[in-house]
Amino acid sequence: DSPPVGTTWKVGDVITFSGHATDAQSGTLGASALTWSLVLQHCPSTCHEHPLQTFSGTATGSFVAPDHEYPSHLDLRLTATDPGGLSTTTNVQLDPQTVQLTFGSSPAGLSLAVGSTSQPTPFTRTAILGSTLSVSAPSPQASGGTAYEYVSWSDGGAQTHNIVANASASYTATYRVRVGGPVITQLATRPGPGRVTITWTTDVPADSQVQYGPTTNYGSATAVDRNLVTAHSVTITRLS
Repeated sequence: DSPPVGTTWKVGDVITFSGHATDAQSGTLGASALTWSLVLQHCPSTCHEHPLQTFSGTATGSFVAPDHEYPSHLDLRLTATDPGGLSTTTNVQLDPQTVQLTFGSSPAGLSLAVGSTSQPTPFTRTAILGSTLSVSAPSPQASGGTAYEYVSWSDGGAQTHNIVANASASYTATYRVRVGGPVITQLATRPGPGRVTITWTTDVPADSQVQYGPTTNYGSATAVDRNLVTAHSVTITRLS
């Protein structure tokens, strides 16, 4: 009966449903023989189900369309059970209305988080119309060997805030070059016979080198490791 195939929805829509069933021996079955199940199918790669509501013993009803990440859709299932206990189920798939959200950064190529995932800009996400998404501009972060820190979002929101996908829109996070080098923490040494291993972390990816010597003038240095990492380890050998 309803909703018909092809019905679409946005977050917050009230969707009504109705149905009936007939049996060869019993004729039209009463409402007590009907059970409805509303299931959200979330399909980021393979689909998995989120049971939402069950309506038992009724031929009609309604529900409010939920807020969820895209890609997902609703399955409304009607199960009819005859007096002998035999049952059959029909299903109607209800697809969401969607909008396109475009994300960028200045400079381009920095990573932004939208919902449960992040990726380098620019990129576009499909969202269910009316859904709420969390957006975040990680800071600091590095690109091309330069460290950047967050300044602002184009919509005036905080560094991490929620947006509502009421229409297709664009969002840009602005960054500036951070003054000074990486911030070093968790500095540790592991001495051994004639050697020592020095480890530390940085808040942005950086290369690795240790200067060392018997005084603060140092005098010696390890080779520069050009691999940009946040977890660093350098071993100095031939120590007396």
